[in-house]
Amino acid sequence: MIMMTRYTVLFLIIAVAQCSCNSFNNEVKGVDEVISYYGGNCKYSIGIAKSINGDKDQYLEIELSNSETLEPFIDIPDFPASNIAYLCFNQLGTSKERYDHIKSVLIFKNGVKNTFAYSTAQLKIVAEKMILVERVVNLIKSGNFKDLEPMLNDSAIIKYNKNILVSSIRKLESRLGNIKGFRSIGFQFSTIGGIEILHISGIISRTKTNHQFSIDVYPYLNDNQVLNIQYKL
Repeated sequence: MIMMTRYTVLFLIIAVAQCSCNSFNNEVKGVDEVISYYGGNCKYSIGIAKSINGDKDQYLEIELSNSETLEPFIDIPDFPASNIAYLCFNQLGTSKERYDHIKSVLIFKNGVKNTFAYSTAQLKIVAEKMILVERVVNLIKSGNFKDLEPMLNDSAIIKYNKNILVSSIRKLESRLGNIKGFRSIGFQFSTIGGIEILHISGIISRTKTNHQFSIDVYPYLNDNQVLNIQYKL
């Protein structure tokens, strides 16, 4: 049984004297959310990085260690790192405005340490697009492929035939069982043909077979376009 503990460390690099003693409740909620998902030991710290030209970057750092859930991702640490930043960001509420970045520090059991940083601007986009992911999952769950198909853009960056894709999803649905829920595992911003794409991955839990589920979207367009859907069984 993993002991789920929380250690709170505040680097007094910032002027916390202006804040009340319980001003960091949202940060603690973020740590609790990470522990709920990954287990292990988690702590947070707050600091300011100052560049040579005098610019300041205020960040929230989340460090996770001794997590059994983390271990399978040792070769792809950016996935849990991005998810940890996203989970914490979602709990920050009005405290989001304090930070320019959220840093995820992963410490694996073999001593390997990885650090990733995500801007709060990026995390805001991911949170907005996660609503679209949930909509797509709910359409599949209800078997509403009539409304799903128009959302698919198969003539943009990623080329495929959306009629064939929807037909394939229909066939898989009969085998995999009813959808119970979706849980994120991470995201990636990438560039294809000079155009930025946001890739969001998660796990769909089902009555028969759970599986990885991913979608690709335009991060900076305020629309319901889905560039691709992938099942990984």
